[in-house]
Amino acid sequence: MRDVRNHCAQIVREVQEGETFTVTSEGRPVATISPYSPPQPTGPQTWVPVGQVVGALSHLRPGLADRLRGDLDELVDGAAVARTTGSRTVT
Repeated sequence: MRDVRNHCAQIVREVQEGETFTVTSEGRPVATISPYSPPQPTGPQTWVPVGQVVGALSHLRPGLADRLRGDLDELVDGAAVARTTGSRTVT
């Protein structure tokens, strides 16, 4: 940990050049400092507009399209909050 504190600028420069560091405390690994890479999507990423989904299912039962649209809006809004609160950026 002392090396990280004393050589922070040098470590950041080397990370920018592609190096990866393992930070240890009392000889045990506790963190990794590595170049940033954006998260890669997992699984299929086929997006269909909500209006198209609701329209395709609206013939099933009266009022279902409106309820489905509300449910989908809630899910999308909740997912956006979970993504933004799941990680922090420290500068």
